[in-house]
Amino acid sequence: MTKLRLQLNLLIYIFRYDNQNIRKLFNGIDENRDGFIQFPELLSRFDEIDTNNDGNVTIDECLASKPSEMSLNEIESYFKFYDELDGAADGVVRRAVIQRIQFLIDANNDGKISFKEYKKSCLQMLSGLKEKIDTSSDTSSED
Repeated sequence: MTKLRLQLNLLIYIFRYDNQNIRKLFNGIDENRDGFIQFPELLSRFDEIDTNNDGNVTIDECLASKPSEMSLNEIESYFKFYDELDGAADGVVRRAVIQRIQFLIDANNDGKISFKEYKKSCLQMLSGLKEKIDTSSDTSSED
């Protein structure tokens, strides 16, 4: 039942995740409105979410700063993805991970993230979430 609910939530997420929502999220990070997200803007967004200024973001801090375009499930999925980037998957996203995020999203390594690169990374992350759900469904059917 839980896996079916996850799959249904993912389908809802995919249909909601259109250009307009992705553009709103992108614009929320692109502080100087130059059409690109640069490393200092990623750090600034991280620091906004890190309300206790300890250099780490917890799921509670993430949920408290949730953009209106995103559901709770979306925030939790993003958080889990970023939490795993430092290899710990310990419920904390460290500030040091921001550089890795920049590197992963900036496909042409020009030091800035275009809307096209941002959108592609969002859709790839979504695809990865679907794969995880499909894999867990396949594994459970063997039991």
